[in-house]
Amino acid sequence: MTSDPGHRSPRAATRDRPTARQRGSAAARQRDNRSIPGSVGWSDVRRTTAAGVLAVALLAPTACRSAGEIAEPVPATLTSEVPSAIEPLPAESSVPPPVPSPAPPPATNPPAPVPSAAAGPGPAPPPTPAALGAELARVEVAVRDPATPAADLPALGLAQQVGYRQLAYNPGWRPEVLRAVPASLHAAVVANADAEALLASMHVRRPTTLPKWRIVAPPPAPTILAAHQAAAKEVGVPWEVLAAIHLVETRMGRIRGTSTAGAKGPMQFLPATWSQYGAGGDIEDLTASSKAAARLLKRNGVNGNPRGAVWSYNHSYAYVDAVLAYAATMRADQRAFFGYHGFQVFYRHANGDILLPEGWNGS
Repeated sequence: MTSDPGHRSPRAATRDRPTARQRGSAAARQRDNRSIPGSVGWSDVRRTTAAGVLAVALLAPTACRSAGEIAEPVPATLTSEVPSAIEPLPAESSVPPPVPSPAPPPATNPPAPVPSAAAGPGPAPPPTPAALGAELARVEVAVRDPATPAADLPALGLAQQVGYRQLAYNPGWRPEVLRAVPASLHAAVVANADAEALLASMHVRRPTTLPKWRIVAPPPAPTILAAHQAAAKEVGVPWEVLAAIHLVETRMGRIRGTSTAGAKGPMQFLPATWSQYGAGGDIEDLTASSKAAARLLKRNGVNGNPRGAVWSYNHSYAYVDAVLAYAATMRADQRAFFGYHGFQVFYRHANGDILLPEGWNGS
């Protein structure tokens, strides 16, 4: 016994050999077909043509297409020449017609990728200074009002962020915007607009591709606030600076991915720096990262020289002053933190600012 499907025993070969009567009938049928010049039985034409087309249809995808490519069209000669290629069999031929090869099994498709939320320009900002001033007044008052439902805060934070980005890109609007905002909010408006402009100034060269990040929903605002306040109390540093760094680095944990410099986690630590301040904790853990940032700031004298301490975190004074502007706003009113928690991930791309929403996957 053998597993080779082409193996045949001598007895089977004898059993399959046609008899003299069968050979005579075959020859007669062949002569009948030859009596009409150029004639081929239509059943043969349909059968042979169908086999040729089927073979082309089954083999074309595997021969012409690779991942990410469109299959090339079948050349016309493969189909148009099929009928003319059929020839009558010799009268006394004892060779059986070839058996078509079995069709290859259909290729299995790879698993579909996880859908990604679409990146886009984000909400349209107010188009005039007066409209922008009215919008910033509305959202700043609502964020600071304890009666504002927690469910409304994410949308308020996004509207706040969009407004300050508009003001940063149009600094000449500032006087008219401030006239539309209550005087009690002037300091917050100026600090937020300054922070946005400082961060924008760090991006002299804008990339032409999007980053390989995943954008996720951040932990709830009370959870983040409690983590930073606990770390600040334990180590002895201002919680507002920790929260501001978290905001600037990963938008309070929305960005998941490694930076171009190799930094990781919600507070974006380089592995070498983490080995100094991480105390053996998980670099991706919010509590461990907040405490590590607090230790770094404390060692660099944040309580006496906050600007120098934040510079030790990132060697850019634009970064330093933006972080301290956000921290000062939260120090003046803790509820400002809840507005910042709603800030989304806008990526400064060569084609303009692009919003990477929660659920976006660039990896």
